[in-house]
Formats: sequence, C-alpha cells, structure tokens
Amino acid sequence: MTHTPFLFVDRLTKTYPEPRGKGEVVVFRDVSFGVEKGAFACMIGHSGCGKSTILNIIAGLTPATSGSVFVNGERVTAPGLSRGVIFQNHGLLPWKTALGNVVFSVKARFPDWPRTRVLEHSLTYLHMVGLEGAEHRRPSELSGGMRQRVGIARAFATEPEILLMDEPFGALDALTRGTIQDELLRLWSKRGQTVFMITHDVDEALYLSDQVLLMSNGPNARVAGCVTVDLPRPRDRARLSKMPEYYELRTRLLDFLSNGGRGESRVASERAPSKTAPLVEPGEAELKPV
Repeated sequence: MTHTPFLFVDRLTKTYPEPRGKGEVVVFRDVSFGVEKGAFACMIGHSGCGKSTILNIIAGLTPATSGSVFVNGERVTAPGLSRGVIFQNHGLLPWKTALGNVVFSVKARFPDWPRTRVLEHSLTYLHMVGLEGAEHRRPSELSGGMRQRVGIARAFATEPEILLMDEPFGALDALTRGTIQDELLRLWSKRGQTVFMITHDVDEALYLSDQVLLMSNGPNARVAGCVTVDLPRPRDRARLSKMPEYYELRTRLLDFLSNGGRGESRVASERAPSKTAPLVEPGEAELKPV
C-alpha cells in the first residue's frame, strides 16, 4: 500500500477567466506534493506563481479548479479549525485585547472547556511568545511585531493539525523578524505541529524549514522541485553563517529564483527530499472526504 503524506496536495489546478472572455488564465497546473506530519515546509517562488492561492486552497478558503487536498487523510472542502492560518496581516480583532483575541479562538476550538481552562491555556501561549505584561493591550497599543506574536500564539493555542503561514514576517524589520522566527521555531519544536509556510525570503526558508518547495514562474506555474534542508537543529544564525552547506543550499535556491524555474532539474535532482513522502496516484489511496 502506497504511503500518503500528512498533507497531500494532488494534481491541483487553478484557472481564472481571461479578462476579455477569450479563454482562461492558468495560474498553476497539476501541482502535487506531500509534507510529512511534524515537518516544517516552505514554498518559495516569484509573485504571481500562485503560492498564496495554494495556501488558501489548503486552508479551505479558495476552491481549486481541479485536484484535491488532503490533511491527515481527510479531503479539504471548507475552512476548519484543524487548520490554523497566519497571514501577513495578523487579522486580530481590534476591539479585543491580546488575551481576548487568543481566548476567542480557543473557545471556538474547544467549546466544552470551562472558562478557567480557556484562560490558562491562552495565557500560556501568550507568555510562550514573550507577551507577558501585554495581555490586556489592544492591537492598536501593540507594535507590529507584538501583533504578529499574538497571531502566532492564537494559531498555536488552537492546537491545529497543521499551521499555514503566508508571508507572516514580511512587513517586519529584520531584527524583529529574526526574534519572532526564533519564537516560532521554539513553539514548533515543543508542539510538533506540521507547518506549511509561504515566503519570498531564501534565508528565512533555509533557517526555518526541513524542505523547500520550488514554484516556477506563473502563469501556468508548477512545483519544479523540492530541496531538503538537512542543516542541524536547533539552528543558530551565527553558526549557519560559517557552514559551507548553508551557502551551497542558498546558492541553489537563488539560482533557481534568478532563472525563473528554468534551472529546477539540477536543483531538485541534486538534493532529493527526505521529508516529502512518495505521492500516491489518484484513486490509489482510500481517503475520506469531509
């Protein structure tokens, strides 16, 4: 029996009507990949290749034109609390405090929990991301980095099966971004959740992930390869900067991006993905729709 990855994207295609009504625009076609349970995967590619659309389809926020997405054997047909999403715009409720935003999501995820347990659970995650003392501030009273920390705490506190992140640190300054990346890795290593993240930043992808999925340029984009990031964990930026393996990987990814996906065969073949399971053919796996 063929193994099915925890996150299984199977021949996904997304098209839009051509503006002048003379056909259709193919954003991406026949995109297939798998991510194992507990792995941290990043997807990189230029703007317009459909990365965010793929994430939104996995989240159940956008329908695919064709193809399927499965998470833990269940077909994704709509948004669900088993999939936590963090966007570049944190999406906090402005009238609620930092704690209130986390509590709101935890109550929705665990409606049978008593109030004291919801509060304790929410506070635990706020403190994990370094927001002790800021629990009762509203988003307008928080810095951009602190708002993103609330978003991360909220997402992890709902204990989703998979965490989906779309350029979550893109609007932050370099120092704040590095700090929150470290908080994210610390939480991920404790909770063991599967993470799928979109980024334009090669260094961010290499610092965070186990595997990097490479999207060719759109329109008609595709997954051109998958690179395993077998750098040792826990990762330290100063240590990575002295590792030739890091610069080898970085050069390959930058070469891929600069060539618009035309050099993907060399990148993909030189480093086969250990965190991506073999994909099943359509119809082989007995996967249950929901």
